Amino acid sequence: MKNVNIVSYNSKHKPHFSDLLSNLELFNSKYDEAALKSLPTWNDNSDYSNYPTFEETLNNFNPKTDSNKTFVCRVKDDQIWTSDSTLGGYDRGTETSDQKCKDNLNQTLHGSDEPKGFDDDDAGTLNAYVRYYKDENGVWHIYLTKNMGNHRFWMKKLANRGDSVELLFKIKFHKIEDNLKQSDFITIESDAHHSDAGDRQSQNEGQKFHSGFRAKRKELVDCFNFLYQNELNYQGIMELEKVENANTWPSLSSIMGFNKGAGNGIFKKYGEINVEAAVGVAKKIAKNVTKETIISNSAIWCFASMFKSLTESHGTTGQPALFDRQELSKFFLDYFIDQNTPSAFRRRKLTLGDLSQSGGVKDFNYICAEIFWRDGAIVEYLVNTRGRTNGFTSNHPCMQHFLGQIAGLIRKQAVSLVTV
Repeated sequence: MKNVNIVSYNSKHKPHFSDLLSNLELFNSKYDEAALKSLPTWNDNSDYSNYPTFEETLNNFNPKTDSNKTFVCRVKDDQIWTSDSTLGGYDRGTETSDQKCKDNLNQTLHGSDEPKGFDDDDAGTLNAYVRYYKDENGVWHIYLTKNMGNHRFWMKKLANRGDSVELLFKIKFHKIEDNLKQSDFITIESDAHHSDAGDRQSQNEGQKFHSGFRAKRKELVDCFNFLYQNELNYQGIMELEKVENANTWPSLSSIMGFNKGAGNGIFKKYGEINVEAAVGVAKKIAKNVTKETIISNSAIWCFASMFKSLTESHGTTGQPALFDRQELSKFFLDYFIDQNTPSAFRRRKLTLGDLSQSGGVKDFNYICAEIFWRDGAIVEYLVNTRGRTNGFTSNHPCMQHFLGQIAGLIRKQAVSLVTV
C-alpha cells in the first residue's frame, strides 16, 4: 500500500476518529517519571524480532488481493489506538485496572518465589483492525485500532518501566472499497470485540452492553430502545447517544433480563405490558417519594411479577383478577408514601433498593411477600379502597400463581407471610 501515514500518538494530536484514544496516553497519564522509577523489577521474556513490523506489513499490503487476509506483526506502543466507550466507542481502555496488571505480573513461577513478570506464553497476541481515511492530497492516514488487549498493553509497559515497547498483533484491514464511515468501523470492530467479551469473565455487564450495542446486536439494540422509550438511562449510554435531557432520567442499576431482547428475559417471563407498568411505577416512586436517582433492577422484577400475578386472570374458575394495573400501581405508590411518612415509631424508610436480592433470599416473590404483606398491608388496602368487608386469601387463583413462582423450599414460609 502506497502513500500512507501511520498515525502515532503525540500529546498535540487530535484523532480523526472521535471515538479513539491512545493506550499510551492513558498509561502516561498514570505514570510520570518518578512513578516509573518506583516500580519493582519485572521480567519480560517476549521477543518478537522475527515478525515483520507494522510498517513492513502495511507496505506489502495490496487492497485488491489482501482484504480478507489476517496478518501478524509487531506494533509500536504509540501506534495503538482504542475505541473507548466513554467516547461513543465499544472498548474499555479507561477501565484498565492497574492493580490487576500488577497482580498478574507478581504471580510466582512454579516452584519459585520469583515473580513471573510479563510472560509471552500467557500473553498471546493482541487483536486490531486497520482504519483509514484519505485526505485532500491523496494520503491514506492509518489508525491501528485495538479491539482486545488493554491489560496486556499495560502489563508490557509496567514490565519495561514505561520504555517504548512493541507488542505482537493479529490485524485485519477494513475494506477500502467499501468507503466506510466511523460508525461502520465501530460496528464491525465491536462485533468481534463483543463476541470475545461473551467468553471472558473479566467483561462486566455494562462493558458487554456497550460493545454489543455498538455492534448492533439485536438483543442489545432492543434493550437500548426499551430504555429510551421509557426514559431510563444505563451507565451514561443516553448521554453518549446525545439524547436530549437524558441527564435528568433515572438510571437502571442493572440490565439483567432486559439485555436478552424483545420477547426474552424479563419480557418473556412477565410480558412487556407488565414490565412497562413496573418501570412506570418505579419511576414515580423514585421521583416523588424516595428521591433515588438509580432504580434497582430487582425492584422492576418484583413489581413486574406482582403485576403478572395479581392483575391477570389465572386458573379455570373464571374469578377476576384481584387488581387492575392502575389500582396496583396506586397501591405501590401509596404504600411507599406511607412507609416514608415521618413517624416516631419508624427507624428507617422504605426504598426501591430494599427490594433487592440481598442476603440469603434471592426469590423476587418472597421479597414481595415480606414487604407488601407486612401487617396485612396489601389486603387491608384492597378492603379499604373497595369498601369491602373481607380481603383475599392465599387460595385465590392470583395468589396461587404468585406463590407458585416461589421456590419450593421457602414456599411454606411465604404462605405464612401472606396469610392474614
